[in-house]
Amino acid sequence: MFALNNRRTFELSKHNIWNLKLNNREKLFTFFVPGQKAWDDFRSEMPNEYNQMTMDVYKYHVQKILDRHLVVGDEISSQELERKDNLQMVNGVVDVKRGLGNADVYLEWEGIQAVIVRPDVQATNGVIHVIDRVLMKQRDMMRTGGTPGFYPSLVLCVSTLLVHWM
Repeated sequence: MFALNNRRTFELSKHNIWNLKLNNREKLFTFFVPGQKAWDDFRSEMPNEYNQMTMDVYKYHVQKILDRHLVVGDEISSQELERKDNLQMVNGVVDVKRGLGNADVYLEWEGIQAVIVRPDVQATNGVIHVIDRVLMKQRDMMRTGGTPGFYPSLVLCVSTLLVHWM
């Protein structure tokens, strides 16, 4: 699709070869790319999560975060964005809002507001909008799954409830 002008986003997009999907010239894309300042701010706000994003063990998490910034199947210009209330991203829905400070249009996801600082960067199969925030929460980097000690206590709890209810 493009050569990302943001090194951090580009490096993260190489996890799980996520960026290869953007080479598909049969599909259109709209990618809301966090700019360098967005990554710098994110690093200051959540240094542990920022560092985790570089670790292979978190590549699935990184993919989901990048998917939250991507629309597949549509090339949405900034003019079209002004007429929308929300966007269906690969991972979730992001609201489109109007009038935050000097911004005509900005994105909002779970209270995080991302202003489009550079709209309409044209690519061969889509458009890029550079945003000033990363659409991410700390919980996005949490590894899920139970620990071995968790399941026996859950089984014990359920067993106890069943015995008392019978």
